[in-house]
Amino acid sequence: MSLVLLLLSIQIAFKARSYLYSAADVEAWHGSPSGVQVAILMQQQQLHFRNWRRTEKVAIRLHNGGVMFLGLGAAFFLAAPEDASTGHAIFRWSAAAVVSMVTLVGAVIAVVDRRGN
Repeated sequence: MSLVLLLLSIQIAFKARSYLYSAADVEAWHGSPSGVQVAILMQQQQLHFRNWRRTEKVAIRLHNGGVMFLGLGAAFFLAAPEDASTGHAIFRWSAAAVVSMVTLVGAVIAVVDRRGN
């Protein structure tokens, strides 16, 4: 699941990038447009900028979800098996706890950052 989310985030971010360009880019593509053309191109650029922001947010959410699933999967596989020695079990459970905590902190940061936007 994490692989799918991370790959989707890359694809959507790549698509979002096509909506982000500057006024200098527009001038390079269209030359020096006339007054009416400038207004039309500015409206189009504003629409594309809004599309970029919306699409980029989706890519960020997918990336954050992929990282969370990756962390949960890693913590799951780090858990010690039943027949592990005491030292091995302590090491494995400690590693699982650290990965779980880092994943939880990442989730909290993603939620707080989302509220800020």
